[in-house]
Amino acid sequence: MAPGAPLVAAAVTLLHVPDRATVGRESEIAFSVERSRVVSARIAGDGAEAREWRFVRPAGRVAFAWTPTRPGSYRLTIGARSSGGTLTQTTIALTAGLAP
Repeated sequence: MAPGAPLVAAAVTLLHVPDRATVGRESEIAFSVERSRVVSARIAGDGAEAREWRFVRPAGRVAFAWTPTRPGSYRLTIGARSSGGTLTQTTIALTAGLAP
């Protein structure tokens, strides 16, 4: 990047996040991204192992599947790094429960 050139941040927009995920069932999570060279999506729960997905040079709509292994509260964090090195991050709460 040229000296003095403005840094352009990546943009992340959540498109689909389940209201409540079901333990043992796949849930789709989708977002759109612009101006990013790499994106990571991380889901972590209280005391549970974290799960992470990486997407290199994503464009437009990106989707992945998450299957919770136990009920509880989780945090989804999506971080997008632009080619200029700036990081854009968004975090949202997720809930997983047992099937009715």
